Amino acid sequence: MTMTMVPEPAVLALERIGGPETVAALVTALARDADAGVRRLAAEALGCIGGPPALAALATALAGDADTVVRWRAAEALERIGGPPAATALATALAGDADTDVRRRAVVALGRIGDAAAVAALAAALAGDADTDIRQQAAEALGRIGDAAAVAALAAALAGNADTWVRREATKALGRIGNPAAVAALTTALARDADTWVRGWAAMALVEIAKENSA
Repeated sequence: MTMTMVPEPAVLALERIGGPETVAALVTALARDADAGVRRLAAEALGCIGGPPALAALATALAGDADTVVRWRAAEALERIGGPPAATALATALAGDADTDVRRRAVVALGRIGDAAAVAALAAALAGDADTDIRQQAAEALGRIGDAAAVAALAAALAGNADTWVRREATKALGRIGNPAAVAALTTALARDADTWVRGWAAMALVEIAKENSA
């Protein structure tokens, strides 16, 4: 059966109205409409409306929609909604989505949401994602979250990642977290890293840690 495409103005109008019937219509459009453009708009609208039904539909779309842009939009919408369930869906996408752009969107969203439950997924991306930008963004996200559980992964990246930008972001993240467990890795980087910026940020990070723990 051919499905009728919902015009863009109609989808955007549903976004503004935002009642239960609106959410139900958008959830159906996101799950079933044959046109990827409509599904993209539905994801955007559900992100603006929020609520458990919207979140569940977006998580499903992020996990399984065949269209890359729909999944990207779902990740963006989940960031807007925020909270632990959104972070869980985004962490799953970061770990398993085949598309680099979707994983990039997921890692940025996780840093902005700031849920410490995402530390393990971000640490895994920092250690093993094939894309350098994602590894760099994972380090930045871990610094934004600020959980001490990220120190070991960041220290390992600082010591062993071949990409200079990843090491720079790992250094800044360790300074932002401010945990004394990072001192040894930062001291080694200050003494041995080939990159001037890494050494400079290592020195700054050590100062920040000293300030954080001087009370």
